[in-house]
Amino acid sequence: MLPDICKELGLGADVTVCTGALDQAAGAIGVGNVHAGMFSENIGSALAICVPVEKPTFDPNRKMPLHYFAIPDMYMMHTFTTGGMALRWYRDRFCQEELSVAALSGMDAYDLIGKEAAEAPAGAEGLLMLPHLSGSLAPDVNARAKGVWFGFTMKHTRAHFARAILESVGYILKRNMDALSDMGIEVKEVRSLGGGSKSAVWSQIKSDITGKRLLTTRSREAACLGAAILAGKAVGIFDSIDGAVDHMISVKTSFEPNPENEGVYEDDYAMYRKLFEDLSGCFDRTI
Repeated sequence: MLPDICKELGLGADVTVCTGALDQAAGAIGVGNVHAGMFSENIGSALAICVPVEKPTFDPNRKMPLHYFAIPDMYMMHTFTTGGMALRWYRDRFCQEELSVAALSGMDAYDLIGKEAAEAPAGAEGLLMLPHLSGSLAPDVNARAKGVWFGFTMKHTRAHFARAILESVGYILKRNMDALSDMGIEVKEVRSLGGGSKSAVWSQIKSDITGKRLLTTRSREAACLGAAILAGKAVGIFDSIDGAVDHMISVKTSFEPNPENEGVYEDDYAMYRKLFEDLSGCFDRTI
C-alpha cells in the first residue's frame, strides 16, 4: 500500500492487499466447494448456485452462465433466481401471529414457519407452488414468470402452503442439476450456506428432492471465511486453498435423501416442470 494511504487508515506499511472474489465464489470456498462434482447453494433473498468445473463448459442452450472461479485454472457455473424472498413474502403477508410470537419470545419467525411446514407430508398432498415472484432466471429464463399456487383443495392448511414454498425452491435446485447433467456435469454432493441453511426442515426437503447428500458447515459467514482463505493463501499462510479448506472448514450436519419420499417428489417435480412450461404463454399476457 502507498505510505500515505497506510497513514490515513492507521495501518502498518507491511500490510498486504489481496484480491478477493465474487461473493458467491467466496462463499463456495467458505463451505469447501472447491472440486468438480460439488455444488453449493445459498438461500438468501435469492437462491444462488455455484458449481466448479475444471475446464470451460458452455451450455449449448445458452442458459447457464459460466464464470472464472476464484481458484486458478478453474471455472464455475453460477446463476441465481427466486429463493428466500418467496418465504419472506409469505411471512410478511400471512404470518403476523408468528411474527408476534417471535418478537415476544426471541424466537425466529422462520423457525416457527418451518415447524409448521414439517407437519405437512412430503409433497404437501398435491399442493404445488411456482415461486417466481419477480421472474425466473437460468435455466428457465422468463422475466415475466409469476408465482402460482396449484392443486389446493378444502383439505389444505397453512402447513401445506408453508411446505409447498420450501419444496418449490427444492424443485429449482433439481432443475438446475438436470440442466447441468445435460451438459455432462454431474453433481455428487451439495454444500448449503446462507439463511436457508439454518433450517433443518428445509435442508432435508432439498436433499429429498435432489436425491443428493446435503451438508451444512460450522462457518457462520461462509463468504467472509472464503475471502480469508484466499488472503491466507496469497500471503503464504497456507500452501494451497485445498489445504486451507481442510484446516478451517468442518461439517456441521449431513442430510441424506429419504427414499420413502423419492416417488412423490419425482411426480411433483415433473408437475412443476409441466406447470412452468404450460403457463409460459400465460405469463406473457400478464403485467
